[in-house]
Amino acid sequence: MVQVNLDARTVRSLQQAIARNPQTVRTQVSSFLTHGIATFNRQILRSPWRVGGSGGGAPVDSGNLRDTHQREVSAFSARIFPTAKYAEYVHEGTRHMGERPWLDHAVQNSKNEIQQLESTLLTNIVSDLAK
Repeated sequence: MVQVNLDARTVRSLQQAIARNPQTVRTQVSSFLTHGIATFNRQILRSPWRVGGSGGGAPVDSGNLRDTHQREVSAFSARIFPTAKYAEYVHEGTRHMGERPWLDHAVQNSKNEIQQLESTLLTNIVSDLAK
């Protein structure tokens, strides 16, 4: 499971902004979380880990695992996770198959874009509150 969390500095800034204008913050955070989950989802889908090969997105044999990822976005959190019951065995491996940690790969490849989204979030909140 991939989960988007804001760092402590961002949370403190958000708490102060919420007190001043809760609707603006709610709208901007919702946008950040939606775009953040979409970023992870692109990494999972676009960089398949083919059987016998390498890669980093969701492993692709039948495509079932890749296609079972669900996205949930709530007021201040978002997560993406596979619903296939065998997903953890593919991610962590078994004694017959090496691990293929596609979610870790998605996190690493998305890190810069998520940080940019977080910066945009704070900039937008500050500029909206400064009006």
